[in-house]
Amino acid sequence: MPTFFTRVAAAALAALTIPALAACSDQPAAPSPQPVPSDSATPGAGAEDPDAPAADPVAAAAAWLTSNLTDATHVEIEYDGDMLADAGATIDVMWALVAAGDLDAAGTVVDWLAQRQVAIDYAGDGQQAAYPSSMGKLALAYLTPGLAPTPEYQSAEALAAGVAGRLKPEGRFRDISEWGDNSTPMGQAFDIMLLVKLGMMDGLAADPVAGLVAVACDDGSYPVMFDTDPPCVGEVETTAVVAQALMAAGEDAAAERAFDYLLAAQTESGRWQNSGTDSVGATSLAVSALALRADPEAADAAALGLQQLKAWQLPRSAAFPGIGAAGGATNAGGTEGDVRATAQAVLGLSLVSYLDLLGVEPR
Repeated sequence: MPTFFTRVAAAALAALTIPALAACSDQPAAPSPQPVPSDSATPGAGAEDPDAPAADPVAAAAAWLTSNLTDATHVEIEYDGDMLADAGATIDVMWALVAAGDLDAAGTVVDWLAQRQVAIDYAGDGQQAAYPSSMGKLALAYLTPGLAPTPEYQSAEALAAGVAGRLKPEGRFRDISEWGDNSTPMGQAFDIMLLVKLGMMDGLAADPVAGLVAVACDDGSYPVMFDTDPPCVGEVETTAVVAQALMAAGEDAAAERAFDYLLAAQTESGRWQNSGTDSVGATSLAVSALALRADPEAADAAALGLQQLKAWQLPRSAAFPGIGAAGGATNAGGTEGDVRATAQAVLGLSLVSYLDLLGVEPR
């Protein structure tokens, strides 16, 4: 099956690197999944009243995700007239299914991810191409508690060793790619979570935590991309994931600043934004990250954000609208669900952080 990564040239990759893709943390970047009409028949929506809220928002959203998988195994996107597999979004859906407790469906998905060609297309062959952001995310998918895939190409441990081998003196994991280096702060955060989980942080050639902290903005946030021109502009989704990685690595001061940024970035309505627009993804990942904190301020912020997430859930499908579609127009009757936004929303609705989901114990 053709994938996006085998079809798009370097110029297109750079142009498609936008905040909406940051939650995927994939290398190279892919366009967001196309919205799926939410008025299609979907398990979990109110049977007697299709406009009634779902009785179990998490289960209903997970059922919608399952119904929108191709062959019950993976996410496909439309690009330039073709349907292409998106492994990064597929991992996001798999994690949502795990958070929702549907391990059978998640197991089917991770078995697809464990196929040799899927893994090579997504993470590289480790020799001519290696994308550490994707390698780390794929390894974490294999290691997700409750699942037991049999990778056909590289095990999670082999992928982690490959990630460690891409660490440069400045503390950055960098790609081998004909398209240049497209690694991201969020991708580095997943790599750090992986190495912490496997006990591989000691003895590295450089310090990836220091390399990540070095790109923090003055307000404690983190940008979508490395090597951006000043001024430094942080982004909620990236910061929410980085905060968890810093917490896992025992970098408490930087993690605290990142969490403080998330609290300060919450709007009066209880939502979080991307590029000035209310965002399901930003709100979801902020809520799930703040669930790690025990202080009352974080708990109150997460509870308010959770209320907003529930209000965004589309009644007919139980899906969630995509980036840029979560403002007043959606609340007034938006009708399209988005795979990536819905997958992120399940984490927020479940109050499940990546550390909890992946079984990563802080150092």
